[in-house]
Amino acid sequence: MRVAVVGGGPAGLVAARELASSGFEVTVFEEDEVIGRPEHCAGLYSVSGLRRIAGLERRFLLNAIRGAVFTSVRGSTFELRFPHPVAVVADREELDRHLAEQALSAGAEIRLGTGVVGVRRGMRHSVVTK
Repeated sequence: MRVAVVGGGPAGLVAARELASSGFEVTVFEEDEVIGRPEHCAGLYSVSGLRRIAGLERRFLLNAIRGAVFTSVRGSTFELRFPHPVAVVADREELDRHLAEQALSAGAEIRLGTGVVGVRRGMRHSVVTK
């Protein structure tokens, strides 16, 4: 079965990797010319979430979060502190590149500079229009 994945961000690349690893013929359509550029978000992930999707490789870890301070509109604060990191800030370009490498190694194809403008659904299949 052939599968089209629209978008080469973390969700699309993880989906492509997992589908290709399961034997599907996968093509990722990414509108930008370079995986990870431009950055679309800050790259804040829970430690358990990032470990699950990509591992915790130092090459894309920028910072560890061990707590937070919340401030109300009236100025009162509430602070949370943990003895170990609960979240990490990842370099999105490096993380996306890592996930793309994994998807490619699993057998997925990635088409850069190829945006999807629609999907036409049929009875037995769908056609991606780009």
